[in-house]
Amino acid sequence: PIYAPDLIGCGIDHGADAWDPDTIGLFFPLSWVEGIETLINEIVIPNWRESQTLQLPSMFGINTQGIESNGCLVIAQGGLAPVGIMLAKRNPLTISNLMLTSPPTYTDVTTAVPTAELQRNYEFLRSPILGSIAFNLLESRALIKFFSNSFLFQEECDDDWLDETDKESV
Repeated sequence: PIYAPDLIGCGIDHGADAWDPDTIGLFFPLSWVEGIETLINEIVIPNWRESQTLQLPSMFGINTQGIESNGCLVIAQGGLAPVGIMLAKRNPLTISNLMLTSPPTYTDVTTAVPTAELQRNYEFLRSPILGSIAFNLLESRALIKFFSNSFLFQEECDDDWLDETDKESV
């Protein structure tokens, strides 16, 4: 099976709650890792065990090509590379393979952002005037199209993709 979780603060159109840092707090890669660990422990592994009792090929044990497999394949794209790396590091018995697509540079992944810079960025984005302007710009269809065409898709993104991103804008 393939699992593609909506991370905390994502997937609003698919039933997730809108993220409000004033009521829910801030989330960091560890928060997302913990959520995926819960998914693996409460859904993926029990489903795999059940499939084994039905004698079905699965992602653990023997895969469909008859090759031994010891765990899950995790795929992380772009800026979520640290989430994939942390997940694999914390779960060596359940994560056997990690694939990073378009990850940040090694330096960007391994160098912490100074606390003062994080605080400054947070305060800017939470400011009622400048933060609203920034979010409106970042969530604009034109900027999403530019970003998607530059970093996500080999071909031009289509209107279906842009319509889906419109649904996610709060």
